[in-house]
Amino acid sequence: MVEDFYDVNKATVCDRRFTYHGYSIQPKEGQEHIDYCFVNDGVIPKGFEIITKTFDGKFASDHYAILAEVEI
Repeated sequence: MVEDFYDVNKATVCDRRFTYHGYSIQPKEGQEHIDYCFVNDGVIPKGFEIITKTFDGKFASDHYAILAEVEI
């Protein structure tokens, strides 16, 4: 996949924090950044954010959301 596309995160902020948390706020050994937004030529990466917000102390998913800002 990386032969034809590139990672918006790597091209902008390069935030390597883990994205899978399994509903736990404390990182576990071996956790790593596993969620990506890939783009190809013609799409310009402008920004990237890992959204760690909770709602009433609860997570919406077992992964943090990622937000990629791009220009087409």
